[in-house]
Amino acid sequence: MTPKQLANDKRVKNFVDIARRYCTFMESVGTTKKRDFIHGCAALIPELYLHIIPILNMPYHDEMFETNKESLSPHNGRKIYNDISRKLSKDNRYHELYDPYDNEETVGTCLADDLAGIYCDIKRGLNSFDCDGQGIFDAVFCWKLHHFHWGNHCCSAMRPLHELIVRYHEKD
Repeated sequence: MTPKQLANDKRVKNFVDIARRYCTFMESVGTTKKRDFIHGCAALIPELYLHIIPILNMPYHDEMFETNKESLSPHNGRKIYNDISRKLSKDNRYHELYDPYDNEETVGTCLADDLAGIYCDIKRGLNSFDCDGQGIFDAVFCWKLHHFHWGNHCCSAMRPLHELIVRYHEKD
């Protein structure tokens, strides 16, 4: 499979589309009203998760293991994290169980960490994808490899986002 064939695969094109929309949305957090931000996150995150599933089922190609480490350098999400934290203010912190099958105590965490974590992993792949050639293989490899991380953030973020939608709906 060539990079162009991979880039034109419908599964990859669908994921890249939602990944770009998610990253653009996160990058515009400063200009978005809080309620619209919460609703947007709650709509985009399930779409990301839905569209990675077909990619996870794609076979690995030898070219994916010839990863150019430079194109996979981590994206700095500190600004995104800080912008999200300011946007959510008192609604940023929540409690969760890391393993729903383990009888453990809840752990304090924050939505900014979830949303910025998703952003960094997705953006890292997009940066590679936009390099064409080997970068397209690197991007798909990155999204598949890091799905365990950003996928957990997707799942963790949905519960508090749902609760915020309910709370703000009741105030209207």
